[in-house]
Amino acid sequence: MQGNTTHRGDAGLFRSALLLAGFFERSECSIFNDKSKNFRRLKLWFADSVFNAPQEQQQALEKLLREAFGDRILCMYFQPSYARWQPLWSLCIRLKD
Repeated sequence: MQGNTTHRGDAGLFRSALLLAGFFERSECSIFNDKSKNFRRLKLWFADSVFNAPQEQQQALEKLLREAFGDRILCMYFQPSYARWQPLWSLCIRLKD
């Protein structure tokens, strides 16, 4: 990914894509990376800004993610979670390991 000079690994590529697509809020501290038997999952908590973003900005993020991860992407989805007073959204990406 062009412009990525400081972020490394899968979480770093995810973070770079978010920053290049214009999502600056909480992108530094809320990315989780876990490994299962057959895949790796990247999860951005507090992804309401991505969920509520204009379609053009979401498509720009998707393009950057596909550029960064290529055919390793198995799926991308929003996962709801609920705070006491409002729904929140997380953005999950499953990757081939």
